[in-house]
Amino acid sequence: MRRSRVLVCVAIAALSSASSVGAQAPIPQLPTGTPMPGVQPPAQSVPADAVATIEGRVTASDTGSPLRGAHIQLYGSGPNARVNRSARADRDGRYRFDRMTPGPYTILASRPGFVTMRAGQKSPRERAILWLLSPAETERVDFALPRGGVIFGRLTDDTGEPLAGIQLIPLRVLHSPNGERLQPDNSLPFSNHSDDRGDFRVAGLAPGTYVLAAQHQSDEDGENLVTTFYPGTTNAKQARRIRVGMSEQVGASFAMQSGRLVRVSGYVQSSNGHPLPNARIMLRTETTVGIRVLRVEDASGQFEISGVAPGEYTLDVSSASTGGMPDFFKQTEFTSVKLSVGTEDLTGLVITTGAGTTVTGRVTYESSTGRSPDAAKVQVYAAIQDGPFGMRPPSADRNNGLLAEDGSFTITGGYGKMLFRVGRPGWQLKSVILDGGDITDVPYDASRGNISGLEVVLTDERQEVIGKVADAFGKPATRYVVIVFPGELGEGAVPGRFIRVATPQQDGIFRLTNLPPASYLAAAFEAIDQDAEFDPAFRERARSRATSFHLSPGQTRELELALIE
Repeated sequence: MRRSRVLVCVAIAALSSASSVGAQAPIPQLPTGTPMPGVQPPAQSVPADAVATIEGRVTASDTGSPLRGAHIQLYGSGPNARVNRSARADRDGRYRFDRMTPGPYTILASRPGFVTMRAGQKSPRERAILWLLSPAETERVDFALPRGGVIFGRLTDDTGEPLAGIQLIPLRVLHSPNGERLQPDNSLPFSNHSDDRGDFRVAGLAPGTYVLAAQHQSDEDGENLVTTFYPGTTNAKQARRIRVGMSEQVGASFAMQSGRLVRVSGYVQSSNGHPLPNARIMLRTETTVGIRVLRVEDASGQFEISGVAPGEYTLDVSSASTGGMPDFFKQTEFTSVKLSVGTEDLTGLVITTGAGTTVTGRVTYESSTGRSPDAAKVQVYAAIQDGPFGMRPPSADRNNGLLAEDGSFTITGGYGKMLFRVGRPGWQLKSVILDGGDITDVPYDASRGNISGLEVVLTDERQEVIGKVADAFGKPATRYVVIVFPGELGEGAVPGRFIRVATPQQDGIFRLTNLPPASYLAAAFEAIDQDAEFDPAFRERARSRATSFHLSPGQTRELELALIE
């Protein structure tokens, strides 16, 4: 049996809208499905019951012409989570995946100069919907890729002379549970530089909001060009935002600023006063533009960074891995220090790392059956909200936070603002109590010192939200996105645990499990941007048309929602 699903993407679409630790520097990552030249996915074993097929064609949305060489990436989900296959479109734009195991998949198509699209999307920033294969079927999945948007212009110096060979970096404005951030658009297959006339053309952009940076890196001190953001400021907060629509071309000429580049130098030592050879040093700004990373190669712990422009920075230092290191380095140490760099060399810095905050406590269980999990398989960790070393403390000990037989635990290396979470399937975090107060969703500032007596409560009660969505005619909708978000939270609470997004399963029903008990709002849309649920402005707009409900412990709640157009 053959089913046909043809995806058409319109050419024009409207956009919906440890020590002192600094804001987290976004780590550049390739988005899912971006082809990596020269890298082949691992070979996959094909189960005996793999009898389904996916085939289709990739074309340009504006001309309908086949896109030869387009890259199609397929990822499995659920029981097929290990499936990772890729293909190239032939001269007619056709591709095919044979011997597929029935189940859910995400499929992407990309080609340089065009916007990467996922199967099921009508616009590139929509949340992808999984395609479900049934046994003995051939699933037709066609892609019509829109040409990417363009930011073009001319780059000059502050006297009006054109600048050649300067890199232009588009930074996407994204939303996350911890707030807004700027992230380089790494989906672009090529870097962008100004030509001999100073002209530049940053192409292949997906619809969205951007900040454009011009970067000229130099290790030389003295007067030089410094990283500048459109329309001509060295401060990312003052940069003008550029809205790029589907296949839209937007002009953005500006002049780069000059400044005196200086040296930042000093000495790195451990909390025991020993020099830290091979320590990792990262000098960063609010964005990842101009980030500098180096190793301390001097045995005495001396370091020097040349070509640093005036501005506000965070200097992150972490000790090297423990392999072959003296005993006093067995504990990973780190620190983050705020630096204000002016027009003179900043020398003589003494940077002292530390082991971070230590947290001790106990895990208890509330079970309707009287059971409790194997303590050896329960691990408590600090989810860092604002640090450069990742979401967990940079400890070299893989057992950090693992439970002892009596339910006690110790976490070392905490820093910044921390939420405490537990990794254990089948159990849900109920509460985190410190000195009688509930801090489950309120970050603890590690600068306040070590913690003892933290109480972590797990429960096996599970909440579930099941629902369906009707369109404007009252008929069951089969294509939609549901966002669930909290009605009200306590002061200082982080909403991330209470915000969820659901898409319909094969039966047209959406399901959400393990939402914490609370009061919620739910709204259904035909499509939303991929990060819209974390945008406070979007949630506020959705609030007036959303359906309110309360979820009690252990409750299964059924919802009937109307599609919001």
